[in-house]
Amino acid sequence: MTGHFSKSVGVGLTVVFAAGLTPAARAQDCRPLVKITSVKLQPLANSKRVLVPVTINNVPRKFLLDTAGMSGFITKESAEELKMPHPPAIRDIRIVKTFGLGGTTYELSDIEANDTTLIAPEYPVSPDRDGDIDGTLTNAFLLNKGELDIDFPASTLSLFSPDHCPGKVNYWGAPDTGSLPLSYDTVELGGVAKNYVSPAETEITNDIAHLTVPVTLDGHALNAWIDTSAEKSSISIEVAGRIFGLQEKDLGPQSETKVTPEAAMGFRPHNPYGPPNGTVITMAKSYRHKFSALTLGHIDIKNLELLIIPDRWGRNNDPTRFLLYMPKRYPRDTWKYDIAEQGDNRGDFTRTSSGTQFAAFSNAKKDIPDMVLGMDVLRHLHIYLALKEKRMYFSAGAAPAPTSAPAAAAN
Repeated sequence: MTGHFSKSVGVGLTVVFAAGLTPAARAQDCRPLVKITSVKLQPLANSKRVLVPVTINNVPRKFLLDTAGMSGFITKESAEELKMPHPPAIRDIRIVKTFGLGGTTYELSDIEANDTTLIAPEYPVSPDRDGDIDGTLTNAFLLNKGELDIDFPASTLSLFSPDHCPGKVNYWGAPDTGSLPLSYDTVELGGVAKNYVSPAETEITNDIAHLTVPVTLDGHALNAWIDTSAEKSSISIEVAGRIFGLQEKDLGPQSETKVTPEAAMGFRPHNPYGPPNGTVITMAKSYRHKFSALTLGHIDIKNLELLIIPDRWGRNNDPTRFLLYMPKRYPRDTWKYDIAEQGDNRGDFTRTSSGTQFAAFSNAKKDIPDMVLGMDVLRHLHIYLALKEKRMYFSAGAAPAPTSAPAAAAN
């Protein structure tokens, strides 16, 4: 990673941590941490991203870990090999019957919802995908099964029961575990977004997609998404100008970058209403700019290079989500519009002086973060996402062997 990690756990953090514990958490009879399942992560070729070995309908597959995804995706090839059923009149959405993780198999109800379906593109993947990826694994599935623990240095993903003592999660024995408040706004598929699904009775449920923690970048307090599908951490051009006062000449060198998981998977959609001459939208021209310091709780990262990406390519509000993979019901020029300019009008029609613009890029009205924390930062961390407490616990670097292993859940 471009940058330097340092650790500085202060007294203030320790005091806040202790004050947050309830009397029940300090009681002798408090419930211990119980592990539900665990699986070894696999490196993705030529990338900092990681793959999760899963089973889809009892067949082994490798899915890209995506902690910021609105929907789970599967390649056209894998969907066809698995002979996955799909609802009538919806060619892109495929139904998952069973899902396996770490030797545990979950039977899924037969409903058309984001956490029990996968979206398959209309066209095969291209040969420039980043390794052998069959699909994306999102929080919609993981965080509905337990608390998510990802030890990137040890390449391990685990699920734990949320029924345990508050704050008692540092089973790996790190001496400098910190914590941050964790918000996880659900995705509201309201307004015109509902019209993307046909037939009308098909229901799309909310996902836990936006895992947000506070960070400080060069002295500015930002909200950052935790996004394991992002190769590098990033901010948008709009944030670079509004918060840091950077003009285009100050943004740094420019290069093409795969900023969405669909691009990493090699999805090459053919959008009949998109850019001229049949151009596909899978790459963004991003700037690279070095910042002095990123502070994540008790961890300081010096001289970190971030991507500065066009606003229309922000996570979950880029055109690839709704315009290229869902049933096509949108005006011809939608791809041109700047999402950030829409403000609270995202996800609805917008009246402008030049007429009505269609602004359904986004799946919620406040889903554009100040920053995205990608794998250039996350791969150095062990993170534990405790949704019940609304805290993210984390440590940096390899940890010593745990003094006592968490209990295993009874089968």
